[in-house]
Amino acid sequence: MRRMLPGAALTIVTAAVATMAAAAGMAEPTGPWLTEDASAVVQVAACAPALCGTIIWSQKPVDAKGRPLCGRAVIGAMMKSGADSWAKGWIYSPKMDSRFPAEFKLAGDGSLRLHISAGLFGKDQTWTRPTSPVSPCTPS
Repeated sequence: MRRMLPGAALTIVTAAVATMAAAAGMAEPTGPWLTEDASAVVQVAACAPALCGTIIWSQKPVDAKGRPLCGRAVIGAMMKSGADSWAKGWIYSPKMDSRFPAEFKLAGDGSLRLHISAGLFGKDQTWTRPTSPVSPCTPS
């Protein structure tokens, strides 16, 4: 019987784990997300050790105060808190010019479910992947 090289064994194990993770539905929330009101697309990315998100497309080029929206950080400090969930982060609302505590979870249907806290009140939003290619804006 031939012996398997250690590197080949590692490659096989890595491929098997990746296949099992994909089959189990484990996914990362990185990439583009269309906001619930379809007014913007937010690019979620790894910002070690957390996740962050910036506006890469917006219906309006500027907020109510005339400041550019393109490239604006709207999600920050999202730390992994479970298999498909991230918490202890914040979300910025350009409409309210405020940051709020937030968390999100990847849902089984592929959407991103956000919970935004504002004192005694909270708001839930569902973001989806864009269904067509997004032409990113250029930050000014």
